[in-house]
Amino acid sequence: MTDYKKIFDSAFDTIIQNSVYSREKVLSRFDRFKNFDFEAFDDQYLYQVLAYIPFYAGMKSKTVTSKIDTIKSYFPNYESVSAYDEPFIKRMMSDPKMIKHEGKIRAAVKNARTVKELVKRHGSFKKYLTSLNFNRSTDDLERAATILRKMFAYMGEVTVHHFLTDVGAKTIKPDRVIMRVFSRLRLVENENCIEPARMVCNRFVEETGLSHRYIDIVLAKLGHIEDDLDIGLNQGICLETSPNCSQCLLRPKCYYKR
Repeated sequence: MTDYKKIFDSAFDTIIQNSVYSREKVLSRFDRFKNFDFEAFDDQYLYQVLAYIPFYAGMKSKTVTSKIDTIKSYFPNYESVSAYDEPFIKRMMSDPKMIKHEGKIRAAVKNARTVKELVKRHGSFKKYLTSLNFNRSTDDLERAATILRKMFAYMGEVTVHHFLTDVGAKTIKPDRVIMRVFSRLRLVENENCIEPARMVCNRFVEETGLSHRYIDIVLAKLGHIEDDLDIGLNQGICLETSPNCSQCLLRPKCYYKR
């Protein structure tokens, strides 16, 4: 029988033991993810998540995180962004501090206009998202993910769950790192088993009592390429190539070397 709490604790202890920081300092970096509740977020936050999440698709996390303040400054709220015209978009793309991906920039503008229409019909973006009932059941979560993918630009299967994770949904973003960890531990059959991976995350939540977002960020840091959270670990342990298996407390449970 799989002991999910023991696996999670071993993953976290691996990060802590390999960090140059003290245990207390590493733990403090994750504190803000402990109580990640959708009800605590307002329309500005929810829209900004929608705006910046697509920029992470296909890019190193640290690359986007290093420019996140610039991204947020260009996409402060749906009302101002929905009014952006072509000259402003061109000016944004010429900013050296901005990620110059035309498709993602235009998607953020288009999505702001979609949010504006939703607000007209529902009163607020939060009320619309609430109506999707994504935290009511697994089926409702999947239904909400499908609706959001169709409604918003640059929203793929992984990206939509990244968005939902960052707004307090009971899910994880099934990115390459988490799928790699789950696959190597044989918690899922292979790295393409996205839906089973979300079920595995639910077991971690049930056995640890922690939020989905907390589980997500800790497991992601186990195999990150660059330290964008400042946890004192420049590279993660469970890397795609040449993982540092000798430093990993999950080694007895891992099938990578087998």
